Amino acid sequence: MRDYSKFLLTDYFINLTGDPVSVYEESSGIVRTYYPQKRELPLKPQYLSIDSPFRVYYIVTRETLNRLRGKRSLSDLVVVEGESIGRGKRLIAHLIWAEDLKTRVLVCPTPASVSV
Repeated sequence: MRDYSKFLLTDYFINLTGDPVSVYEESSGIVRTYYPQKRELPLKPQYLSIDSPFRVYYIVTRETLNRLRGKRSLSDLVVVEGESIGRGKRLIAHLIWAEDLKTRVLVCPTPASVSV
């Protein structure tokens, strides 16, 4: 079994980059694509609902990250740190956590997102 202790695991993304971002889902290997959305970045981290422990993560550009540094919490932001060609010649993004750029972010379903 893979040790995920050095990774951030989530599957709640809102893409604010302007370009689609495709990533592999860690548990199944399927490709998930997060399409750009026209939204304002909230002033502070958000949760799925008032009683949910699951945080929404925003995919932002490196420029946006640099602009926000020191002005806002970075704990709910991720950035694309490179891309590679995956199955079917699809471009697969590698995501890192803005708060600690050494921490990779992996897409993994959480219990609330898995339908029974």
